[in-house]
Amino acid sequence: MARRAPANLLDYVPTRILEHTLETDGSVVILKPKFGTGPISRLMKRIVGRRDILRVHLDPIGSLTWESIDGRRTVGDIAEHVRDRSEDGLEDAYERCARFMRSLADAGAVRLDPPV
Repeated sequence: MARRAPANLLDYVPTRILEHTLETDGSVVILKPKFGTGPISRLMKRIVGRRDILRVHLDPIGSLTWESIDGRRTVGDIAEHVRDRSEDGLEDAYERCARFMRSLADAGAVRLDPPV
C-alpha cells in the first residue's frame, strides 16, 4: 500500500475554539481560560474569581488573521487575504501565517482540520 504524503499546513482549515473581544482600536483580544474547562477549572474559578482568564492581545496582522478564520478558508487562503490587506504586502505571508496558526493550535485557540 502506497504511503500518503503528509498534508501541507497551508491546506488545513482552522476553526476558532476560544472566544475573543475587540478593543476600541479594532485589535483582537483572545480570551483563554487559565485552568481549562474541566471540574478543576470550575473549582479554580470559584477560588480565583474573574482572574481565571488570560487576555492575549494581538497586533494588527494577528488581529486581521484571527478575524479571517471562519471555518471555511484554508490557512493558505487566509495568508493571501492578510497579504492583500496588509500595508507592506507581507512577502513572507504564507510562512508567517503558518507559524501563527501552529502557535494558535498549540495554545488551544484554534482547531486545524486536515484537508478533505
